[in-house]
Order: sequence, then structure tokens, then C-alpha cells
Amino acid sequence: MDQLYQTLTKDITSPLLQFGAWLVMLAATVILGIVLTKVLVAFVGRMLRRTSINNAAIPFLCSILRIFCYVLVGISVADAMNIVEPSSIVAALGAVGLAVSLAVKDSLTNLAGGIQLVLTKSFQLGDYVDIDGIAGTVTQVDLLHTTLNTPDNKRIMIPNGQVTTAKITNYSSESSRRVDISLTISRDSDLNQAEQLLTAEMARHPLVHKDPAPTARVDRHDDLGMVVVCKAWTDTADYWTVYYDLQEGLKTALDQAGIQMPVRMLRQQGQ
Repeated sequence: MDQLYQTLTKDITSPLLQFGAWLVMLAATVILGIVLTKVLVAFVGRMLRRTSINNAAIPFLCSILRIFCYVLVGISVADAMNIVEPSSIVAALGAVGLAVSLAVKDSLTNLAGGIQLVLTKSFQLGDYVDIDGIAGTVTQVDLLHTTLNTPDNKRIMIPNGQVTTAKITNYSSESSRRVDISLTISRDSDLNQAEQLLTAEMARHPLVHKDPAPTARVDRHDDLGMVVVCKAWTDTADYWTVYYDLQEGLKTALDQAGIQMPVRMLRQQGQ
């Protein structure tokens, strides 16, 4: 770059024109570096998607590569334009890095947390997870934060350092899930009839697995009656469809059979 600059400006005697040529070369170098960085990061991202690497790690690794390339572009520009020697830049970066590390300990913790998440493969992009009571679909894992989209379409960004120390429940890691629904029936109901009825209703649903077969059994007795727990397995992707369908279907089946579901009567205050 320095030789090209000397070639282009060897016949230019005006200091102003030389400075203008210097600015053009500087801008061209920066633009070229940014374009090449984007092309390289996009290429590496495509290659990583063809491997078995955790897809949540791809944006994280691409972010690191992008920052590394931008640093190289900065060093190359400074060296090519004779702004400062590369050795001085490296020394300055080391000093700045030390100062920054003391000032932004939380950011470094989050960066280390991001690396840990990538290595442990706690979840992937698109997984529905619960992180210490915050539930949503994982949409991004970057250098400092993990981003979730909640079912009501809110975006929540959690620091990676907090994620690594949190209790994580991954609802999407397995191919199937069990739907559990508890229903209370009156004590004078025919228990065998109720269990057979509920089991048959679950088995009729097209998304409920035949193996393991759905079951309906008494779980406990409370002050209202007998609590029957209905359990049915389905594909993880169909969990909520089956859950809401069974909530409606099981109640309807009980009503049609004349099996009552007792309701707790609340005493109004002041009476």
C-alpha cells in the first residue's frame, strides 16, 4: 500500500493534493478491509453451518472473527500509511487491553460465559428454554448476551455470565414431551369409567403417541374430590397443540358422560 501511494503521488508536488491522495488511499484501504471482512465472515458462517457444530456457536464465533479482522485492518492501515509501527500498536493494544479488563470485568465475565455456553452446548438456536424463570426461544448468542424471544414476542437479553450460573431447562432438547393434565372429579363418580373415558379421549388425538400409550390414573384425593392425572406423549413441536386440544377435549368428554367436576365455592367477604 505504501509503494502504491508513492507511485501515485510521485508526480504530485502540491502538499494539498498529496494529502488528498493520502486520504483517498486511507479510505480505500478501510473500505476494502471492511468488505473483505464481511465476505470472510459470511463464508466462514456458511462453512460452519455445514458442520455438526452447535448452531448457537456460529454467531458467537463469527463475532470473534469479525472483531479480529477489524483489528488486523486497523493495524494494516496504520502500518501502510506510516502512522505508527506495528510493534507500537501491539504494545498499545496490550496496555489498553489490561486497562479495559480492569474496567469492564463484567463484560469479560460475559465473554467467558459465551465461550462456556458454546462448549457445553446447553441449547441451540430455536430451542425453547427457561433460564431462571425467564422462558423463551433462543434467537441469538453473541459475545456478551443470550437473546430470547418470549411467546408474547418480547425480546429479552440475558448476560452470558448470568446464563452460565443459572438453572436452565431446555424444552426442545428431546424429540418428544409428555403432556400432563390434572382434572378433579367428584367422589361419587365411577372412577373406572372416568379413567377409561379420559384414556380413550387422549388416544383419539392424532398427535398423541401410541407408544408409550396415554394413561389416566388417580393421583390424590383433596377436599373437592379425586384428582385424576392424564398423561400423553407427543412430539416436542406439537406439545402446545396437544396440550390445549386435550384441555378442551377431556372436559367435553366428562360433561357428555355426566361426570361432574366440582368447583370450589368462595365465600364472599362480609357475609
